[in-house]
Amino acid sequence: MALAHRLASIASFYNNEESIYDIGCDHGLLGLHFQNYPLIKNIHLIDPNPYSVELIKKDKDSYITEREKLIFKRESGEKIKITESNSLVFIAGMGGKTIIEILSEWDEQNFQNCSQIVLSPHRDHLKLREYLKNKGMKLVGETVIYDQERYYEILSVGLKGESEVGLYGEKLWKTEASANYKMHLLKHLSVHRDTRTVNYLNYLKALQI
Repeated sequence: MALAHRLASIASFYNNEESIYDIGCDHGLLGLHFQNYPLIKNIHLIDPNPYSVELIKKDKDSYITEREKLIFKRESGEKIKITESNSLVFIAGMGGKTIIEILSEWDEQNFQNCSQIVLSPHRDHLKLREYLKNKGMKLVGETVIYDQERYYEILSVGLKGESEVGLYGEKLWKTEASANYKMHLLKHLSVHRDTRTVNYLNYLKALQI
């Protein structure tokens, strides 16, 4: 099943994990994408909205090829227990503050069972990065993409990684969309005067791409 550019970019972080947790799965297409991956044993499709889960079961029936792998849960991300080791967790399509609320309720076992947690907030990126850095999460990878007239930051974190989580996404600025993303941010963030954003703008102005 082919995914749109944003979802395909999120899915590309897969690295031989055995379980998928798609938190806030909405239409379920991201999780369903992994049905035929040979290493995948379980795919958890999680959304607190009962209509989302029921619509996936009904409307996506033509996409479902490995029904025995699918686990549907009508539950909020804060309450989810990551029970399998070597799990890949996706949290996308929601704000950074909401993602912080979810992760803040997790116990240590949840984080230990995650090979990586792939996040794609549609706002409050700086607050999320600050939270992840203060929590001591490590960066597995990150990128920025442009899809349907919007920019999306995607970052993967875990207890183990190659570096600290950067407040300004230092590795973002080596991607194909980085130059245009920088111009976009300089234009749209210039009206903000809070310290966090002003510091970010100063970083962007000094950034050489």
